[in-house]
Amino acid sequence: MLVLGLLLVPGWIRAGAGHIPGENVKHQVADVLAHRQLGDAVLATFGASFSFAYYWPDRPTFVPTTANTAVTFMPTFPDHPDLVLVHQPSSVSAMVQALERAVCGHGRVWVITGSAEELDALRRRATGMRFSSPSGSADLALATDGRCRAPYESRTGGLIPTSPGCLRPVDHRPTTSTLTR
Repeated sequence: MLVLGLLLVPGWIRAGAGHIPGENVKHQVADVLAHRQLGDAVLATFGASFSFAYYWPDRPTFVPTTANTAVTFMPTFPDHPDLVLVHQPSSVSAMVQALERAVCGHGRVWVITGSAEELDALRRRATGMRFSSPSGSADLALATDGRCRAPYESRTGGLIPTSPGCLRPVDHRPTTSTLTR
């Protein structure tokens, strides 16, 4: 019995110390909801997408997947263009493209990841982006386009420069999904 215990205990210890993708998403969502400002977008990487859909207060829509995975559906938020989910597993380029689209449309983007490794990969590849971690989390960051001045809003409903060559009209109508909660 002692020999069996000596053989099994190290395996149990290693298994218990393993990382579960998306295990911190609940806390990341809470941080974003507490600190989000009007106009901020949210990007959830592939490793966080299902957990994000579960913990985000708005109800997701599930559609057939576009990725070759064992799961045949993926969460989306079609009525919320400020919520961007990456649906390509292990694709840093898909994360970078989604981040650039979100920054272009919103200026500030909360990046929710399934692991610190996803965020590190995004930081390395997203050139010109500035990342900060207001909560001190290794998996959550606030991204802004470091290549331009801070976005501004015209009081008359003009255009907001959010990044070079990217202008979007100002919509002053508040919605529940874009207000600070």
